[in-house]
Amino acid sequence: MSIIDNPANAEVLTYLKQKSSPTLLAGIAPHSELAYTDYTHPELADLLEAASKNLPDGRTFHVFGFLVLASPRGVLCALAESTSTLAFRLSEELRSAAFQSGAKGMESLGNNWVVFNPWKLSVTDHERITVFQLWCEHAYAYVEERFC
Repeated sequence: MSIIDNPANAEVLTYLKQKSSPTLLAGIAPHSELAYTDYTHPELADLLEAASKNLPDGRTFHVFGFLVLASPRGVLCALAESTSTLAFRLSEELRSAAFQSGAKGMESLGNNWVVFNPWKLSVTDHERITVFQLWCEHAYAYVEERFC
């Protein structure tokens, strides 16, 4: 199932679409689709890509201009927004652990999402990737179990 058609993503897609601004490319490429401004800073996008690269079938995509991580079933499990918002869909138990690690709730995406500012960690870039690799793995495992 596609990301856009998956009912598990409804709240997240509503949030992303409300924050996006499509640009018609017809003047540049007639008969083109709408394109969206990129709402993920390249350094944050690189972090999410690096943190998710070892997932078995997880894939990153741009949706409405935001970089997202989805399971093979098309369920969103992470997203990157702006310069400092890295969000993960987690179980209740893991959300508690995330809060203890400095995350905040992101109810605008749904009650099972938390958000980190990855640049607030006083770690090396390699350590930062390792930290968020773990959160990507947790989010991926959660959506694979919860939305199978």
